[in-house]
Amino acid sequence: NSSVPPSSDPLKKPSDKKKRKKGFKRGPKYDHPGKTRNGFGQPDKIVPLELENCPVCGGSVERDEVVPEKVQQVAEVVDQPIEIREYRRGFYKCPSCGWSDYSPVPLGVKEGFRYGARLSSIVGWLGYGGNLTWRKQEHFIEYVFGIPISQGSLAKMHKWFQESLEPLTQQWLKYIQQPGIRCVDETSYCIDGIKYWVWVAT
Repeated sequence: NSSVPPSSDPLKKPSDKKKRKKGFKRGPKYDHPGKTRNGFGQPDKIVPLELENCPVCGGSVERDEVVPEKVQQVAEVVDQPIEIREYRRGFYKCPSCGWSDYSPVPLGVKEGFRYGARLSSIVGWLGYGGNLTWRKQEHFIEYVFGIPISQGSLAKMHKWFQESLEPLTQQWLKYIQQPGIRCVDETSYCIDGIKYWVWVAT
């Protein structure tokens, strides 16, 4: 039942702590192969850290070229992670058929809308994957990416998500009516103040 929180779901089996082995530690095992142990590959920027004076006495220091340097890769958010692109569209005419119009916008750009497809997809994840409210989505975009965004723009993005998922929704509606469905789950989300539902059938 979607109206009942998971913590009070009567079908949820309580965890049996007594069955856990004594001394068993959660998480990955010691010396397991890590995801970032060997770094991230080719770096975008190499920053040499030179030293001129001794941090203890302040005297001049010399680098020992025999000892290999220590390398550490660090992933960090850049100061300006957003690239502002200005598309300048000329007006064209066709003398053959009389057609005239501005050059089209590239794929992923909507006419008159100031946010691209990749940024819009991040907003989609923040809303439906991260379960953030529109106010929190607005704060996230402004704080992390350093650009202003209104809740009206967020509403347009979420409406486009709904429209883009409509063909897939119709396919699922046909699929769940077929025999063999064993499990159906649902979750709600709000667009323009109207509650919609997403169903998952397996």
